[in-house]
Amino acid sequence: MAAPPPPVFVNTNEPPVTYVEAQSRKRRRWLALLEHEAAVAERAGDLPGSPSPALLAFEIDALLAAANVSRNLGDDTTALALARSLIALRLGTTEPLRS
Repeated sequence: MAAPPPPVFVNTNEPPVTYVEAQSRKRRRWLALLEHEAAVAERAGDLPGSPSPALLAFEIDALLAAANVSRNLGDDTTALALARSLIALRLGTTEPLRS
């Protein structure tokens, strides 16, 4: 017996897509948001021009993803605190980031 087809998700503003495509779109939007916010902060003088907003967005996302995987696999929140500290360090602040 063949496996059932993957579910299709419908957004009234977009054509139907598979679950994987829906998640891919969400991820691209998330990275674009991080990149946009980094660019805004750079223009405001709150961040240096290096690394680029795209690279900073990728780095922040990677830290958050690693912390999330660690928490989910071990139910340990230590990785979340480490990620917060590393992101704060990258952003040039010593103030704790909000949870």
